[in-house]
Amino acid sequence: MASDKFRRFFYLRNEFSESGLVTDYRDWQIPLGRRFRSLKIWFVLRTYGVKGLQEHIRKHVKLGELLVSLLKTREDLFNIVTGPNFALIVLNIVPKSTNADAQNSLTKEVYELINKRSEIYLTAGVVAGAYVIRVVSANPKAEESYIRKAFDILVDTTEEVRDGKASKRGNLKGVVMNGKAEGVGEVAVVNGNGLPNQS
Repeated sequence: MASDKFRRFFYLRNEFSESGLVTDYRDWQIPLGRRFRSLKIWFVLRTYGVKGLQEHIRKHVKLGELLVSLLKTREDLFNIVTGPNFALIVLNIVPKSTNADAQNSLTKEVYELINKRSEIYLTAGVVAGAYVIRVVSANPKAEESYIRKAFDILVDTTEEVRDGKASKRGNLKGVVMNGKAEGVGEVAVVNGNGLPNQS
């Protein structure tokens, strides 16, 4: 089946789909089964027009550049791997040691804790053998304040995991104990849906 090929890709995997407890709607849409992009483009152009589309792209390029400028203020925490490319920024966490395995595990731990807490959602990947966090600001409703909040969450969580500092954001799901994120990856089955445990 064509959709089985796509399951192999790292960025489409998640613990909920792989558990088999939820319906994965990504397999129910045309783009993952067949190439059918022209109709989408036609609707976008009819809805927003060429100028509206240009404004949208420029806005998100600017938001991507904003995030990169913020990340550069904390080069002690973040290494920008690629970006900004349109609205995609790829980064990893700077460990206290120079060990590549330490960097990969630290980056993964920060990524998983951020997604566990459900304040913002990020995706991860592997670039040239390095585990990375992908931040995309291309949501149609994205604003500068959201980018700044995402940056604050990245900084706070990285300092919490890497440096053992207490979070500045109050009562959050998933805690860091002895330098390790606890409660990351747990799933509760609620009404048959695999949703993150909100308790």
